[in-house]
Amino acid sequence: MIITIKGRRYRLSPGLTEFVRGFQQGLGWGLAFGATILIVAGILLASWRLP
Repeated sequence: MIITIKGRRYRLSPGLTEFVRGFQQGLGWGLAFGATILIVAGILLASWRLP
């Protein structure tokens, strides 16, 4: 994996590449999970407020 920062290129070792990929995947799962929880909480609140 090669990362470019401000025009300079950095080559990451395979271990670091795996770490970055895992971090991105974890971030994606966390965002999806958080959004799902917010949506469910919103629906529950809305149904709870209705008579």
